[in-house]
Amino acid sequence: MNAKEVEKKQAEQKEWDLDDKDTKDMYDAMLDDCYDRFMGLYDPSQVLEEVDPTAYRCGFNDWADSLDLIWICPECGEEHDDEDDAINCCQPDMWKCSECGKEFDDEQDADDCCSKDV
Repeated sequence: MNAKEVEKKQAEQKEWDLDDKDTKDMYDAMLDDCYDRFMGLYDPSQVLEEVDPTAYRCGFNDWADSLDLIWICPECGEEHDDEDDAINCCQPDMWKCSECGKEFDDEQDADDCCSKDV
């Protein structure tokens, strides 16, 4: 056998971070949807963040841990629910001739590349 599958770059798991405005906005929206406005004037997320920032951060971490995993394509950065989908998003299956290193999209072509007829 002369063909060897080319190794693909691995997908990365999305990190949920309070420093990311979109993620913070998602968390704040969840809090604001769950609780009534404080004194009819203040968003619950704003009150919690200002009155008890430690509880706000702990709540964020618990919330982030409850979210479904999101995987990021190593080539284009597109987000996927499935790790294999993220890996295969922009990386087709490729095969390399173990003799010369030339890459092919078909295993048989890679196997036949430098094989010698006996």
